[in-house]
Amino acid sequence: MIAELMRLLSPLAEPLGMLWLLMCMLSIYLVLKRHLLGALMLAICAVAFSIIGASALGENLLGSLERPYIRSNLNDVPVCDAVIMLGGFHRTSSYDAFGFDLGNASDRIVTAVELMRLKKAKVLVLSGGTSMDGNTKFNPAVLLQKWFTSWNIPAGQVIYLAPCRNTWEEALAVKELARQQRWSRFLLVSSAYHLRRAEAVFKSTGLDVTSVGCDYQVVGTEKGTRFSGPVPRSSSILQLECYLHEELGWWLYRANGWVGDSTSTNATKAEKEKTVQK
Repeated sequence: MIAELMRLLSPLAEPLGMLWLLMCMLSIYLVLKRHLLGALMLAICAVAFSIIGASALGENLLGSLERPYIRSNLNDVPVCDAVIMLGGFHRTSSYDAFGFDLGNASDRIVTAVELMRLKKAKVLVLSGGTSMDGNTKFNPAVLLQKWFTSWNIPAGQVIYLAPCRNTWEEALAVKELARQQRWSRFLLVSSAYHLRRAEAVFKSTGLDVTSVGCDYQVVGTEKGTRFSGPVPRSSSILQLECYLHEELGWWLYRANGWVGDSTSTNATKAEKEKTVQK
């Protein structure tokens, strides 16, 4: 009984839960003071928070992005020319052991290195976005070099892309690398919820990629204490935020012509590449 009560009350310790409780209490106070319109508005806000943050809405939506990329194991992945790991899983951190701090998407590097260990490719291509060292831009993935060497991680040959601002620039950089190395097939590693957009971007440039998902936020994860009554939880809001970020990104990329019809003319693709380089 006490454990169940603690489970129901624990979300109230979160800032979002405290805000929700404050709205409920203030709504009751306004009813007592006969300020019915104000009480109604606060009540509507509290109910909206409960629907969004205490229901399975965010979980179901995010799960719909992850589900197409479920794999039972990595042994079924085909052998390709290179493993492409998209960035966004770590940041520079001066006082951590290897100069970087791993984020929520750190499963990407674990999955990419495991593919190399399984000999699914001989080359690992790392993208890591853009970091600054004074006035100089660099790919933060180079910070992994010291870690690989110290722990003798079997990464094979490692190539670090130039700093990329987004997935479209990553795809263009890999396309140029593929042309130089005469590669034709790739394993694309990223968070499962991000793969729909990433896969479409890479394929729109003409690259033959097999997607390998990781960093599952919903599918296959423990669900025992995910929801606690009507009190909204930050984790549920973050799931919805992640889903909306991907949906907005999809439509913005589609508006730019970066996803969609993979049969675009070479001339159109060249114009896009020039635009990005400028």
